[in-house]
This record gives sequence, structure tokens and C-alpha cells, in this order.
Amino acid sequence: MNNLQSNSLGNLQTRGNLRVAQPTVVEPVVYRSNQSIITSYGTTPSVSTIEIASSQSTLSSYLHKSGISSLNDIPSCHIHQVFEINDTLPSGSENRFTIKTHDNESIFLASEGSTPRDRLLWGSSRSFMMHLMDKQYQEALTMRRDFGCRLFCLPMKLQSLEVWLNPGILLGIVQEKFSLKDRLIVIESERGQEMFKVRISLGHSICMPKEYHFRIMTADEQQQAGTITRQWNTDINSYTINIYFADTGMDPKIKSLFLGLGFLLEYLYFQGRSCC
Repeated sequence: MNNLQSNSLGNLQTRGNLRVAQPTVVEPVVYRSNQSIITSYGTTPSVSTIEIASSQSTLSSYLHKSGISSLNDIPSCHIHQVFEINDTLPSGSENRFTIKTHDNESIFLASEGSTPRDRLLWGSSRSFMMHLMDKQYQEALTMRRDFGCRLFCLPMKLQSLEVWLNPGILLGIVQEKFSLKDRLIVIESERGQEMFKVRISLGHSICMPKEYHFRIMTADEQQQAGTITRQWNTDINSYTINIYFADTGMDPKIKSLFLGLGFLLEYLYFQGRSCC
């Protein structure tokens, strides 16, 4: 796996103001708890309070931002590709992405793992491993894409991408289903149960616009669970994949599957392709 460079959150230090009773000739007996230290001298105890509530709150907030819990209570996340100089080589380079929240906070760095041979021969159809690292330099998610081939915009081998929660827990699979009337992409649970669907018209599948929106529907296609758009971002002068959740409080595991869907759509329709 390639090393990623990102800003860490820094080390937390717990500090408190301790007020200790005056010593006496009697050896004290100390009783400890989470909130205070009670120092007993004979029959009259005095309480020495440690002011740790604020630091405990800071620590709780810090831990809340690790792993896929970074997706908790956010209405959207945005995938920004990082371009490098060696992208101009014939085989290109392994892609890098940053995943940010709606308020521009970076929560993951994504690094593709693939071989120069696959990039040269198969282009955006190549198989790869995508590693998503959180701010603590820990791998939060791993996505594995199988080789998927298309000939004249028609699928010769259907697309598939697995989303794994480390260590080694399969969250679900994003895969293409065969359909004559449109292009159907389905999000399945780890047990193979259909959870969400995305339908793309044949016309747009063959000639995808540079900016487009995908509707994520429930398995029965009665409700919309989210939206994925590809839009031009004037702040970074580049296109981004934007994932919007219908429910802010959605399970972060489901949001992780939507992230996998966003990456599959990026490679399937936009990476190295001449959009209409």
C-alpha cells in the first residue's frame, strides 16, 4: 500500500487543576474515582477535585472522528481527485483522492493500488484495491474492484466493487446487473440482499455528460435514499463526485456503501473517458 501524506489531528493531552489538602503526620488513604480524589486523614476527609470534564469531552469528540464514524451526522461527502505530474505517463499513475464533508473537512485520503500493466492495458476497466485512511493514519475502509470490460460501451464483463470494513468485515457489494432497457447498478448487503438501485438510461450510459446526477433508490424503487452528482468545482478547478444522503442520521455503514458506489461510477463513466 502506498504511503499517504495528510495532516494528523495531533496528540491530545489531558490537563487538570489539582487542589491537594495540607499534609499531616497521619499517612493519608487515597480513594480514586473518575471525577475526584478523596484524601482521608483520620476521620475527616477532604475532597481534591480534578477538573477533567472538558478534556474528557475533547477526547470523546476526537475518538468520534475515527474510522467510518467520521460519516456520522453529515449530510454529504465529496470525492476530490488529486492529480500528479506522472499522470501524463502512458500507463498513468495510481489515483489519489480526498474525501471531504460538506464543510470542507477532510475525513479520508484514498489511495488506489494497481499495477502499471493493468493501467496500461485496461485503463479505467482495471481491477484495483482502494484504501481509505482516516486522520489517525488508520485504514477505515478497503474497496476491491474486479476487472470489468466494455466493448463499444456495452458490458462484456459486469462491474463489481466490494466494500470492506477493517479488519476484514465485508459491508456489501456494488455491482452491475444485466438489463436490456437500461444500465442497472445494485448495492447488495454482505449476504447478497438487494438494498439500493441506480438506473442509468442507455443513451447516457453510452454517451455520459460531463456533469450528471444519479438517483439512489431503495430496492423496491419507491423511495430515494440519496443522490450522487458529478459537477465542476470552481474552488479546485476540477470535477468532483458529490454524495448526498437523504437521511443525515443514516448508518455510516450504508454511507460507506454509497462511497463505494461513487468510486465505481467515477471509474465506470468518467476516468479516462471522453464524455459528451
